[in-house]
Amino acid sequence: MPPNSLLFIVDDDEFIHRLIKLGLRNLPIERIDHFYSGEECLKNIHKSPGIILIDYEMEGLNGIDTIKKINDPSIRIFMISGSKDKFVEKEAIRNGAEGFFLKDNSLIHKLNSIFNSKNVPLI
Repeated sequence: MPPNSLLFIVDDDEFIHRLIKLGLRNLPIERIDHFYSGEECLKNIHKSPGIILIDYEMEGLNGIDTIKKINDPSIRIFMISGSKDKFVEKEAIRNGAEGFFLKDNSLIHKLNSIFNSKNVPLI
């Protein structure tokens, strides 16, 4: 598998996993791994994902605490959340997330726009 062709989706909501996988199906992602907690993500970080989409609110480690523990600048991290709290968005960015997206009707469109940008290669 080419480097960075692995996407992690870290969210405790099965619907979000399915929605993102379906919405990003046309992108050159070789594999998508799903995790339901920050702890699961960290146990699998050795697989070297190129991109992580991570929720903020999860049992155990929240998304920001998980981002802090990843501490790998080669992994592109984007937080997805239902929270409109600007503090959460600022903390995610401050701790290493490249972007913050609300879980709303435009989430898939926003993710596709980011990943299809010529300035932001996916793999």
